[in-house]
Amino acid sequence: MDGNAGNLKSLVASVIKEKGYERREVPFVLASGKQSHDYVDCRRALSLGSDLGIAARCAVAMLEEAGIPFGYAGGLTMGADPLAHAISVVTGKYWFSVRKQSKDHGLQNRVEGAVLSPGDRVVAVEDVVSSGGSLLSAMDAIEESGATIVATVCVLERSPLGRSKVIERGVPYLAMATYEDLGIEPI
Repeated sequence: MDGNAGNLKSLVASVIKEKGYERREVPFVLASGKQSHDYVDCRRALSLGSDLGIAARCAVAMLEEAGIPFGYAGGLTMGADPLAHAISVVTGKYWFSVRKQSKDHGLQNRVEGAVLSPGDRVVAVEDVVSSGGSLLSAMDAIEESGATIVATVCVLERSPLGRSKVIERGVPYLAMATYEDLGIEPI
Protein backbone atom coordinates (compact mmCIF):
# COMPACT_ATOMS: atom_id res chain seq x y z
CA MET A 1 0.00 0.00 0.00
CA ASP A 2 1.14 3.54 -0.65
CA GLY A 3 1.29 6.03 2.19
CA ASN A 4 1.56 5.48 5.87
CA ALA A 5 -1.49 5.28 8.09
CA GLY A 6 -0.86 8.65 9.77
CA ASN A 7 -0.76 10.57 6.49
CA LEU A 8 -3.79 8.71 5.14
CA LYS A 9 -5.75 9.35 8.35
CA SER A 10 -5.11 13.09 7.96
CA LEU A 11 -6.37 12.93 4.36
CA VAL A 12 -9.51 11.04 5.42
CA ALA A 13 -10.27 13.62 8.14
CA SER A 14 -9.82 16.43 5.61
CA VAL A 15 -12.14 14.77 3.09
CA ILE A 16 -14.81 14.22 5.76
CA LYS A 17 -14.59 17.79 6.99
CA GLU A 18 -14.70 19.24 3.46
CA LYS A 19 -17.27 16.97 1.82
CA GLY A 20 -19.34 15.32 4.53
CA TYR A 21 -19.66 17.73 7.46
CA GLU A 22 -22.24 20.44 8.18
CA ARG A 23 -22.86 22.49 11.29
CA ARG A 24 -26.64 22.95 11.62
CA GLU A 25 -28.32 25.69 13.62
CA VAL A 26 -31.21 23.45 14.59
CA PRO A 27 -30.19 20.18 16.26
CA PHE A 28 -31.36 16.92 14.72
CA VAL A 29 -31.86 13.42 16.14
CA LEU A 30 -29.21 10.80 15.42
CA ALA A 31 -29.84 7.05 15.06
CA SER A 32 -28.66 6.69 18.68
CA GLY A 33 -31.54 8.98 19.76
CA LYS A 34 -29.17 11.77 20.83
CA GLN A 35 -29.27 15.26 19.37
CA SER A 36 -26.46 17.06 17.60
CA HIS A 37 -25.76 20.22 15.63
CA ASP A 38 -22.93 18.44 13.82
CA TYR A 39 -24.07 16.41 10.82
CA VAL A 40 -21.52 14.03 9.30
CA ASP A 41 -22.28 11.89 6.25
CA CYS A 42 -19.32 9.63 5.46
CA ARG A 43 -21.10 8.05 2.48
CA ARG A 44 -21.40 11.49 0.88
CA ALA A 45 -17.85 12.41 1.89
CA LEU A 46 -16.45 9.27 0.27
CA SER A 47 -18.76 9.12 -2.76
CA LEU A 48 -15.95 10.09 -5.15
CA GLY A 49 -13.94 7.00 -6.06
CA SER A 50 -10.58 8.60 -5.33
CA ASP A 51 -11.75 9.67 -1.84
CA LEU A 52 -13.12 6.19 -1.12
CA GLY A 53 -9.78 4.81 -2.32
CA ILE A 54 -7.97 6.96 0.24
CA ALA A 55 -10.18 5.53 3.00
CA ALA A 56 -9.62 1.96 1.80
CA ARG A 57 -5.85 2.45 1.64
CA CYS A 58 -5.98 4.05 5.11
CA ALA A 59 -7.84 1.05 6.55
CA VAL A 60 -5.35 -1.37 5.03
CA ALA A 61 -2.36 0.71 6.20
CA MET A 62 -3.71 0.83 9.76
CA LEU A 63 -4.22 -2.94 9.75
CA GLU A 64 -0.76 -3.54 8.30
CA GLU A 65 0.89 -1.22 10.86
CA ALA A 66 -0.99 -3.06 13.63
CA GLY A 67 0.22 -6.40 12.22
CA ILE A 68 -3.31 -7.72 11.65
CA PRO A 69 -3.68 -10.02 8.61
CA PHE A 70 -7.21 -10.61 7.30
CA GLY A 71 -9.03 -12.17 4.38
CA TYR A 72 -12.49 -10.58 4.58
CA ALA A 73 -13.95 -7.12 5.22
CA GLY A 74 -17.56 -6.19 5.79
CA GLY A 75 -20.21 -4.95 8.14
CA LEU A 76 -23.79 -3.84 8.49
CA THR A 77 -25.32 -2.70 5.23
CA MET A 78 -25.44 0.22 4.15
CA GLY A 79 -22.88 2.10 6.20
CA ALA A 80 -20.13 -0.50 5.82
CA ASP A 81 -20.71 -1.42 2.18
CA PRO A 82 -18.64 1.20 0.33
CA LEU A 83 -15.59 0.72 2.55
CA ALA A 84 -15.82 -3.09 2.48
CA HIS A 85 -16.05 -3.08 -1.33
CA ALA A 86 -13.15 -0.62 -1.68
CA ILE A 87 -10.93 -2.63 0.69
CA SER A 88 -11.67 -5.69 -1.44
CA VAL A 89 -10.72 -3.83 -4.62
CA VAL A 90 -7.41 -2.49 -3.27
CA THR A 91 -6.37 -5.78 -1.61
CA GLY A 92 -7.97 -8.51 -3.69
CA LYS A 93 -9.59 -9.89 -0.52
CA TYR A 94 -13.25 -10.78 0.02
CA TRP A 95 -16.10 -8.39 0.95
CA PHE A 96 -19.47 -9.11 2.53
CA SER A 97 -22.53 -7.26 3.82
CA VAL A 98 -24.53 -8.00 6.96
CA ARG A 99 -28.29 -7.47 6.79
CA LYS A 100 -30.10 -6.06 9.81
CA GLN A 101 -32.33 -9.16 9.65
CA SER A 102 -32.23 -12.41 7.75
CA LYS A 103 -34.26 -12.48 4.56
CA ASP A 104 -37.58 -14.30 4.86
CA HIS A 105 -37.13 -16.00 1.48
CA GLY A 106 -34.42 -17.72 -0.53
CA LEU A 107 -31.51 -18.91 1.60
CA GLN A 108 -32.54 -16.57 4.43
CA ASN A 109 -28.97 -15.34 4.83
CA ARG A 110 -28.01 -12.50 7.08
CA VAL A 111 -24.50 -12.30 5.60
CA GLU A 112 -24.34 -11.73 1.82
CA GLY A 113 -21.40 -11.60 -0.54
CA ALA A 114 -18.52 -13.81 0.59
CA VAL A 115 -19.50 -16.87 2.59
CA LEU A 116 -17.91 -16.71 6.06
CA SER A 117 -16.70 -19.94 7.63
CA PRO A 118 -14.97 -20.96 10.85
CA GLY A 119 -11.35 -19.82 10.82
CA ASP A 120 -11.87 -16.95 8.37
CA ARG A 121 -10.07 -13.79 9.54
CA VAL A 122 -12.54 -10.90 9.30
CA VAL A 123 -12.32 -7.13 9.73
CA ALA A 124 -15.67 -5.64 10.72
CA VAL A 125 -16.02 -2.18 9.16
CA GLU A 126 -18.40 0.73 9.71
CA ASP A 127 -18.68 4.27 8.44
CA VAL A 128 -19.63 6.13 11.66
CA VAL A 129 -19.45 4.70 15.18
CA SER A 130 -21.36 6.50 17.94
CA SER A 131 -22.95 4.09 20.41
CA GLY A 132 -21.47 1.11 18.55
CA GLY A 133 -24.84 -0.57 18.03
CA SER A 134 -24.50 -1.19 14.29
CA LEU A 135 -20.93 -2.40 14.59
CA LEU A 136 -21.81 -4.76 17.47
CA SER A 137 -24.79 -6.11 15.53
CA ALA A 138 -22.54 -6.88 12.57
CA MET A 139 -19.99 -8.49 14.90
CA ASP A 140 -22.72 -10.76 16.31
CA ALA A 141 -23.67 -11.97 12.81
CA ILE A 142 -20.02 -12.51 11.87
CA GLU A 143 -19.39 -14.52 15.02
CA GLU A 144 -22.51 -16.63 14.34
CA SER A 145 -20.82 -17.75 11.10
CA GLY A 146 -17.87 -19.06 13.09
CA ALA A 147 -15.46 -16.56 11.52
CA THR A 148 -12.93 -14.76 13.72
CA ILE A 149 -13.11 -10.97 14.00
CA VAL A 150 -9.48 -9.85 14.04
CA ALA A 151 -10.19 -6.09 14.13
CA THR A 152 -12.77 -3.38 13.59
CA VAL A 153 -12.22 -0.31 11.43
CA CYS A 154 -14.41 2.76 11.24
CA VAL A 155 -14.17 5.86 9.09
CA LEU A 156 -15.32 8.20 11.89
CA GLU A 157 -15.61 7.77 15.64
CA ARG A 158 -18.32 10.14 16.95
CA SER A 159 -18.06 8.95 20.56
CA PRO A 160 -15.65 6.91 22.67
CA LEU A 161 -18.63 4.77 23.80
CA GLY A 162 -18.57 2.51 20.73
CA ARG A 163 -14.81 2.07 21.02
CA SER A 164 -15.10 0.90 24.63
CA LYS A 165 -17.82 -1.64 23.77
CA VAL A 166 -15.69 -3.18 21.02
CA ILE A 167 -12.57 -3.27 23.19
CA GLU A 168 -14.62 -4.94 25.97
CA ARG A 169 -15.19 -7.80 23.52
CA GLY A 170 -11.43 -8.17 23.11
CA VAL A 171 -11.30 -6.94 19.51
CA PRO A 172 -8.85 -4.28 18.27
CA TYR A 173 -10.60 -1.04 17.27
CA LEU A 174 -9.12 1.30 14.66
CA ALA A 175 -10.60 4.68 13.68
CA MET A 176 -9.47 6.69 10.66
CA ALA A 177 -10.84 9.94 12.11
CA THR A 178 -12.46 11.01 15.36
CA TYR A 179 -14.74 13.78 16.57
CA GLU A 180 -11.57 15.46 17.86
CA ASP A 181 -10.09 15.53 14.36
CA LEU A 182 -13.21 17.35 13.15
CA GLY A 183 -13.28 19.69 16.15
CA ILE A 184 -16.78 18.65 17.20
CA GLU A 185 -18.27 17.49 20.49
CA PRO A 186 -18.57 13.75 21.08
CA ILE A 187 -22.05 12.28 21.18
